[in-house]
Amino acid sequence: MLRNPLILALLGVVAAPIAECNAQQSTSTIGPWDLIAPDSATLLSGGGASFYWLNVVNAPVTVEEAMTSVPMDVQGFANPDYGTEIQVDFQSGVVNNPGADLVMLESAFDKGSYAIYSDYDNYVARVDVYTTNGIIASDQDYYYNGGGPYYARVFGMEIDLSDMGVPAGAMVHSLRFRCIDSTCDPIGLGMISDAFRLDAYNFVAGQTAELKTKRGTPGGLVSIALSFAGNQLTQINVGGCGLLDVNLQYPIQLVTSGSADANGELSYQTPIPPLASGRTIYFQALDFGSCTLSNAVTTVVL
Repeated sequence: MLRNPLILALLGVVAAPIAECNAQQSTSTIGPWDLIAPDSATLLSGGGASFYWLNVVNAPVTVEEAMTSVPMDVQGFANPDYGTEIQVDFQSGVVNNPGADLVMLESAFDKGSYAIYSDYDNYVARVDVYTTNGIIASDQDYYYNGGGPYYARVFGMEIDLSDMGVPAGAMVHSLRFRCIDSTCDPIGLGMISDAFRLDAYNFVAGQTAELKTKRGTPGGLVSIALSFAGNQLTQINVGGCGLLDVNLQYPIQLVTSGSADANGELSYQTPIPPLASGRTIYFQALDFGSCTLSNAVTTVVL
């Protein structure tokens, strides 16, 4: 007898609605990181005659649009003069957590190098990062000032605020990156997200799919819910968490609830019925330990 709530929903059977379950910054999953884009960006100096936009679609963008785009790796700029400097601002701040706090993204037409500064000490201390030491983040085809598209491999270089003298737990709001060679092609400087997150994998008819949360409360209760109606904001009264604005439209159905592991992760696997191909599903998770909603996930069964 079928009891899996996701299978029942995919087959058109109404499962038990969820009555338990604000908005968070949009993240870009690029390579191994979940990155939050800056809220604003400004070209402070430099540029040059060949300093033009990069975009995965053939449309011009400003420096601010490119550096604040989501996903972060779809826009950027190429061929700045040596010494070109750009400032990016994070309204909510970047906290110096253990390990890396930021990632500098570079479209490696040529492998550039950057000096990074923060407003913690009025942009005095710096850390230098090099694409030659970077991690492959994605592969893109960019238009460059209307020409192209041209293939580029995007690299990411991790940055720890401690290396700029920022104390543990302290916060910065503005950072600057400066091209320290003549081969920079900057895509942007992003903050590594420590937010509660939900990802969906392998939603293919006839195969086994997975829903996975991470960065939840270790050992805490986590619930995942779905909607087939859409992802517009809906207010729900959640026992213990009060009113929350979820990115799911009624009817909202519970997929699973369980305890996160010691790393704050919960994994849920389920077979997808062969007849479910083409259905669009909207998911969101709730970490009851912190009353935190995950990002909203939209997936289409292939």
